[in-house]
Amino acid sequence: MGLESKLKRVIDLVTSESFYYEENDGLAMRRDQMPAQYKARDLRQEMIEDLANCDESIENKFLNDINPSIDEINAAIRANNKGAQRMIENVIKYLPNAGEVTNKAKIKKADGEEDKLVLNSMRSVKKDKRNPFVELALKLEAGKDEPLMYLRVYEGEISRGDTIYATRDGRKVRVERLVRMHGNRMEDIGTTYAGDICVIYEMDC
Repeated sequence: MGLESKLKRVIDLVTSESFYYEENDGLAMRRDQMPAQYKARDLRQEMIEDLANCDESIENKFLNDINPSIDEINAAIRANNKGAQRMIENVIKYLPNAGEVTNKAKIKKADGEEDKLVLNSMRSVKKDKRNPFVELALKLEAGKDEPLMYLRVYEGEISRGDTIYATRDGRKVRVERLVRMHGNRMEDIGTTYAGDICVIYEMDC
């Protein structure tokens, strides 16, 4: 509702609501009913008709002039993965990224004193000695055969076969296996980078 700099509202066809942005930066938002003067109701009906062509439950309600619920519409929309890739690409494009946050890590100097290091959280696919590997152990979980440690990589990268330094007790640990979790399924990976969450084996914590 409104073009370019005059954009004031966004209409949600699923919920039949309009969202009014009170300020120019869009921080304050107010919900309201869908205004009658716009063609949104016709567009919503077109959306339901399109869903009826690919969802049997929506089709039955459409043929019987029954308005499907919001939950039913959402279920029909998410039944197909088409468009999901573009949505994920836009999440990466428009939402804040790790490079916009200043992260710091404590390091031990040769004299035993601690110092703070500002981390470079930008993702890189090339090893760079200026951005050494820095991670935070998030969680320890009992695996089927061995304990699993979840790591959040804040700087640099880590590959299977690398040796990492545990700052808590000064140990050096070789990464024998590196995996990415998908629910309860594991995917073996060769390398993981800044911004990723991974899991390693065989590390006594």
